Amino acid sequence: MKFLMKQNNFVQSSSPMVLTCISLVILYSIYGLGPFTDMEQKIKNREEMQKNGLVKQEKSMVTNVDWAEGGPEHHFWTNTTSCKDFKTRFAKVNTLPIRALVSYPGSGNTWVRYLIEGATGVYTGSIFNDRSILRAGHYGEGRDYKDGSTIMQKTHHRSLYLDKYKGYELKWRETHIMTFQGRAVLVVRNPYRAILSYWNFFTTQSHTNTISEHSFESFKFKDFVFTGASRWFEVINDWINMGNDVYFIFYEDLVEDPVREMRKLMDYLGFPADEGRLSCISHHLGGSFHRTVHQLTDPFTPSHHLKIRNVIEKAQEMIKEKTGRDIPIDKYEYYKT
Repeated sequence: MKFLMKQNNFVQSSSPMVLTCISLVILYSIYGLGPFTDMEQKIKNREEMQKNGLVKQEKSMVTNVDWAEGGPEHHFWTNTTSCKDFKTRFAKVNTLPIRALVSYPGSGNTWVRYLIEGATGVYTGSIFNDRSILRAGHYGEGRDYKDGSTIMQKTHHRSLYLDKYKGYELKWRETHIMTFQGRAVLVVRNPYRAILSYWNFFTTQSHTNTISEHSFESFKFKDFVFTGASRWFEVINDWINMGNDVYFIFYEDLVEDPVREMRKLMDYLGFPADEGRLSCISHHLGGSFHRTVHQLTDPFTPSHHLKIRNVIEKAQEMIKEKTGRDIPIDKYEYYKT
């Protein structure tokens, strides 16, 4: 009898503890936090992601520009009466959101910069400091790309064919995307053509010259293609999965109708379209860096084709799922269905 009374007293005295345990179980089931979860670390990680722009957020719009006073100005179309007064200049520092203009090299990034500067009147920036681009009037090339005075900032992510980039693994790529707060305009070009264009630049160090076709027989070119195909896909994969405000420009669509594609971009950014500027672009499509001579023969091996076709199809699936848009594969030279 005494034992039963003691047992009953124990149960009664344990009721608050039992209720507490049940409450914790309910709490964990609702919030997904188990008793072995480091809640403090999760909170810190979430705060870090918010700070660095990896958490989904509202799209950053550019509805107007607070122009810098003074500073260099550039006129692209001085020989056309109706266009000569349009100028490109800087916004005031820290007034524009940072946004990458990212692509695999050879995808027309510099030409796209010309079109964007022509359409908006705002300089684009760059993580590089290419003096030839600076001399062509793209004065944002020499500016601190993070100072908020340019509308977009050129980067090739980690796709440059340089030894040091081999060590730029996932942590570097995450940090690079965080630098732009996850925002980007991503230019996607047929990787066959982009790789050839980059091979021309890599070998000649010129934005417009064309290399001899004998170079395609070298071991270096063969490795260049395999590396290039992987890096082309990596740019797309990383920004889709780690970015939070990414707009795609398909190079082949841009070539077909630059004004239409610029109008779409302006709409996405919330930037008012200037019909006068768009008209001038339609009459001055070339820009300063446009390679006019291209390879005529197919320099790719069967193994190259297998690799490149694979990354195209993977990218197509990812972009379609993310945006609902199709890569214009029907316009992809060398692509074998």
